[in-house]
Amino acid sequence: MHRCFVDYNIGTSKEILVTGDEAKHICRVLRLAEGDKLEVCDGSGLTYPAEVLSTTKSEVKLSLGQGIPDETEPKTKVYLFSGLTKGSKMELVIQKAVELGVSCVVPVETEFAVAKEGKAERWQRIAFEACKQCKRPTVPKVYNAMSFDEALNLMADLDLNICAYEKEDKQSIKDVIKDTSVSSLGIFIGPEGGFSEREIAKLKENDVNIVSLGKRILRTETASIVTLTIVMHILGELE
Repeated sequence: MHRCFVDYNIGTSKEILVTGDEAKHICRVLRLAEGDKLEVCDGSGLTYPAEVLSTTKSEVKLSLGQGIPDETEPKTKVYLFSGLTKGSKMELVIQKAVELGVSCVVPVETEFAVAKEGKAERWQRIAFEACKQCKRPTVPKVYNAMSFDEALNLMADLDLNICAYEKEDKQSIKDVIKDTSVSSLGIFIGPEGGFSEREIAKLKENDVNIVSLGKRILRTETASIVTLTIVMHILGELE
């Protein structure tokens, strides 16, 4: 069933108006009309069954049923701290991270990767579209690119943090996460040039667990997807 999102809390409302891009999508792309069914999400974790009452060029009026708890969101909030990549690779990382269940994506400036302007709005839109595609009820937040030290400050509020590093050859992700119960977890992935020795030292000083992804060196976008997949599997989110 088709799904749309609104940026306000529906609460106990029985009827709502959908406007803007979502209204255009319902009318022009999905071509829904009076009597057609769809689902509505407001970011609260509930999914509302809905029926189209009327449409105009700029808005869609919907009647709503009782909100139903959506079980697709992971119980653990996972933050992906990703070193900035070139071209469209960051967009791929965001898209696949959302599909795998990440709660937030944090693009990070490092010694070997510096932010370019004008990406934040597009990155958030990619997360939104990926969320609709994989039927999640809540759109993950994509932060504006931040400095390495800012990322460390954000990471400090999480229960557990790991960093995949090509020079680590002993500790695995499973060694760190298995039998551990946490409500939030951060994953650090380096840029195309990797983390510097200074950055790895800083991560260790801030109690980030350095882990191995095996014998082969992976591209940044591959490392993000692989690490997230392993983490979600260990947490039981892919079963």
